[in-house]
Amino acid sequence: MMRDPTQRCDESICWQCGAPADPGCAYVEKLAARRLHHDSLGYPVTYSRWHEYLTLTIPRCRNCVRKGLPVGLSIIAATIAAVVTGGILSDWNGVWIFLAFIFGSLLAGLTARLYEKLQGRRSLTSYPPLRWLLKNGWYNPGSA
Repeated sequence: MMRDPTQRCDESICWQCGAPADPGCAYVEKLAARRLHHDSLGYPVTYSRWHEYLTLTIPRCRNCVRKGLPVGLSIIAATIAAVVTGGILSDWNGVWIFLAFIFGSLLAGLTARLYEKLQGRRSLTSYPPLRWLLKNGWYNPGSA
């Protein structure tokens, strides 16, 4: 059963593994919404002329922060390796390099997801308040 996303999660517990959280290790997600007075679940909102902004913190422990770094670096390394391999095999033909980039990125991302699941860690994007906010008009301004 999914918890009620309108209720704040316990910020003293790491969202990913359930260990005691370290406030200095929290993941900070910045969200924006068009100025239509969206529900912010009680998180503080700042306003500009056309947008509303809020900062959501997802509690994490020091161990989960450390485990996330090698996964991110391995995704980058696998993508670069796929591009170089595709370039060498295709005599640096642009189409094949692009396809190798897409394949390498997907393969590395799926591998990282599987690694996270095998460790018993939850994804940061599965944090209930974040999921609710994203479904109700909020978005990541860096991806828009």
